[in-house]
Amino acid sequence: MINNLYKRILGLASNITKNDNKYFNKDLIYILNKIGIILIIISAGFVLTSRIFWLTESIDFGSDQARDLNTVIDYISSGNLPQYGPITSRGFNIFPHYYYFLYLSVMFFGNSPLVHILINSIFNVISLILLIFLCGQIFYKSKYKLFILGIISTIYSFNRDLIWQANTMWNPNFLPLFLLILITLLFKMIDISSNNIKVIKPSFIKYSLFCGAISSIMMGLHGSSFIILPIFTILIGVLFEKKLKNIFYIYNFIGWFILSISYFFVEINNNFSNTIRFSYLILTNGKNYIDFNLFQRFVFLFHNAFYSWVDIITEVYLPKTLSTYIIFISILSFSGLIISSKNNKKNKVLLILALVYILSSANLTGLSHLHFMYFAYLLPPIGVILLLERLQYQKVYSKVILVFSIFIYILSTQANYKDIDKYYNQKFNDTYRSISFQDTTDILNFAKQNNISKICLFVLNKDIHSDSFEYIKKNILNLNLIIEINCLPKNNELLVIFKGNGSIEYPEDLIYLTLRM
Repeated sequence: MINNLYKRILGLASNITKNDNKYFNKDLIYILNKIGIILIIISAGFVLTSRIFWLTESIDFGSDQARDLNTVIDYISSGNLPQYGPITSRGFNIFPHYYYFLYLSVMFFGNSPLVHILINSIFNVISLILLIFLCGQIFYKSKYKLFILGIISTIYSFNRDLIWQANTMWNPNFLPLFLLILITLLFKMIDISSNNIKVIKPSFIKYSLFCGAISSIMMGLHGSSFIILPIFTILIGVLFEKKLKNIFYIYNFIGWFILSISYFFVEINNNFSNTIRFSYLILTNGKNYIDFNLFQRFVFLFHNAFYSWVDIITEVYLPKTLSTYIIFISILSFSGLIISSKNNKKNKVLLILALVYILSSANLTGLSHLHFMYFAYLLPPIGVILLLERLQYQKVYSKVILVFSIFIYILSTQANYKDIDKYYNQKFNDTYRSISFQDTTDILNFAKQNNISKICLFVLNKDIHSDSFEYIKKNILNLNLIIEINCLPKNNELLVIFKGNGSIEYPEDLIYLTLRM
């Protein structure tokens, strides 16, 4: 393949000098697609390395992770199934599906966080496979299909935030996988409905049930799903003709209800208290009072809608210093989704998802965090490529936008490379870093070896990571020592200092700070 690629590059150079457009385009397509294959192989290798083989170097095991495992262990010891999922920052509990995953994992594999984070990382690898498959359907007509898949796979695999997501056991981090499964099912249903069927196929009913079940699981992974998915489902149904639309709605609801039924039994016994809290959140627009000023809400929505899309590109792809480019890429990507959706139902699914995400995140304050962006983080690069595909025959526009997009792609990739390098080398190069599972275990092992009777976690901002210390002490190392927050150490006690939000101080290359008095 390398030899043929080399010959084609020489042929491309020769055709430029001869001004032979026919063979020039043929060689260019061949070269770009071969480069795409190489990029896919590199991406697959890096995903396996960063998500699996480097796992122990970067595991983030904080209070949320310890809380979830402790909750599941309590359920198992009492012989009960989880009733509610984790509580959101907005004060209501989501469905218990995330705890079901942990429940099965703890029962079969034990209570070590390493096992559960490994499962999370494997899901992340599967997400890349699904993403390539999905984009293959989106760009199936493109001459540059393999090159496009290579670009998108590198964006996914080298993204610093997605590496962190793979190495952190947290309920929102399963969302990308199940979102890709949901979109794949919808694409299958669109293929079935496009065949002008007179009799409803069982496969359409089956996929509708699965879509509802996946929606229920996603509602058990993050609170944003409660807002985004119902609207998304209603709008997706419009893409089908009336007979199929009704089937889609009915069986989607049945699939959703079957997987959510345990939650509703608990709600009935608790007078729907959790549902009332969620309803109040919607009515109050995330404030402490009910906002009846619809005009003000509309202005607020209009003002924030575009910037919720810009936030994805700022947080996931480009540094904030490139503010002008970020605005331009935002416009390009959304324009690509709009233009490409004409007479293309699959692209309409992507556009509807983008619109629902934007309106939801703009309507409720505080939703522009990375884990909320899992619903739409893949759409901006797909939107830009769809626009380039549409403009490839417009010689002036396509060349300008192509050069600009490649420039932005290189910039974003370089920014990610620097962050990835920092991410994996900060243990030795930085004074401060986020404490991980390995650090906590090392500190506790040091305490065990030196007969430390007490660890004082000195936190400058707020109580953080104490749960993870307690969990590892009790369930992993079986230690009998006291862990206390913001105390002064005495003789034979260890002091660990946290700086800010979960960052630990490392003097030189040590992983602990000890103070004997």
